[in-house]
Amino acid sequence: MTLKLLIGVSFILAAQAHATGILRVNGQPGEGQPSKVFLMKCDTDAAGKLVKYTCGKQGDYWRLSEGVLNQDIPLSSGSYAMSYDNDGGNSLVKIKDGETTTVHLEQVDFPTGAKPADIRVILDLTDAQEVGNYLSSMYSIDVMEQYNYERPRAPKTPENEAFFAAMENAQKPADLFNVVVKFDANGIPSFWNLWHGFVKPTGGCATACLWAGEHGHFVAVLPGSVYSVVDWSRGPDSPVYHHGVHSRPQ
Repeated sequence: MTLKLLIGVSFILAAQAHATGILRVNGQPGEGQPSKVFLMKCDTDAAGKLVKYTCGKQGDYWRLSEGVLNQDIPLSSGSYAMSYDNDGGNSLVKIKDGETTTVHLEQVDFPTGAKPADIRVILDLTDAQEVGNYLSSMYSIDVMEQYNYERPRAPKTPENEAFFAAMENAQKPADLFNVVVKFDANGIPSFWNLWHGFVKPTGGCATACLWAGEHGHFVAVLPGSVYSVVDWSRGPDSPVYHHGVHSRPQ
């Protein structure tokens, strides 16, 4: 799930009590990128699988932490959804008692000769595996929070009721595909709107967008994802997409 779905929710960032393990995220941020990562504690079942809509949420409270790059982050043992910058997704990390889990940032380089101000980096949601990861991220975080807030005022249409039934009865991440989110030919997501159905995608930075200001030539990312590099040099209505870009170790 992207952080966008949590906009409007007041977060209480708190260190996890009874820390028994260490997370360390090493790497160099790109120009203008943050020096911190954000973590959400998740519930898992007996088989170790994530429990739907539980990452970050415990009753009426949010189980959120943050940590500084290149420093030890003490955490209680368990599974966490970790995000860095506004990349649109989360990586799952497991913290074990008395052990250090280390993650190394990677970087996505900009095309040779490109003006940094014209380049954006987004998740490549034309890639089937990346779509699966994105849906898993949505499934793990409480995506119902936003919709439940709006639900009392939403039109009582058959379409909206069918939407809520599908959300509440989802048994796996793939069940959210074309229910809460769908993707256009360039992998740009649009989300269900309780008043108008799916909203029209609004461009490469609709939900997630990494960039390096005026001077940087790469963006730092968590490992394991595939990206699209979007070139806006031809103007706001003519983005050029470079799909299938893999990050490389710093």
